Amino acid sequence: MTVTVDIPGGQATFREQDELTVGASRAVARALRRVRRDVITAPTIAVDGQIVDEGTDLDEGDEAKAPTDLIGLPIDLTEDDLDATWAVGDVMILAMLESWTLPGPVPADSAALEALTQPVYMALQQQVAKMQRAEATKADQFGPDGVEDPASPTGA
Repeated sequence: MTVTVDIPGGQATFREQDELTVGASRAVARALRRVRRDVITAPTIAVDGQIVDEGTDLDEGDEAKAPTDLIGLPIDLTEDDLDATWAVGDVMILAMLESWTLPGPVPADSAALEALTQPVYMALQQQVAKMQRAEATKADQFGPDGVEDPASPTGA
C-alpha cells in the first residue's frame, strides 16, 4: 500500500517498506553499513525547522542535552561520517519515493535530491522518517501470540 502526502508545491507518493524492491532494500542495507553505530543511535534535536523526534520539547537549553550540531548529528563526525549519514537518508528517499506531482521526474540519484529545495527535501525526509518509525512500532507489537490486533475479540 502506498502513502500520499502533501509536500511543498505538490504531493508525493511513497512505497511502504514491504513494497521495496530487493535492489532498493540492498542499497539501504549497504548505506547503513557505512554509518557509525553511535550516529544511528544518536539522539536527534532540531533547530529552525530541522527534523525533530516526535515529542521533543525544544525549550531553551534543550540543545545542550546531547553533543550535537544544528541538524542533530554528533559533533565529532568526520566528512566521511557525514557523507555516509546523508547517503542513508538519500537512499531511503530514493527507495521509498514512488511518484510526485512536482514538475520533472522523480529523483533517481543523490545528485537529483541535492538539487531540490530545502523545504521539499525536508518534507520527503520527514515522511520517510515517519514511515520508518511506524514500521519500527509495528515490529514492537510482536508477542508470544503474534501481532496484537486491537480489533480482534482476543486482542491478539
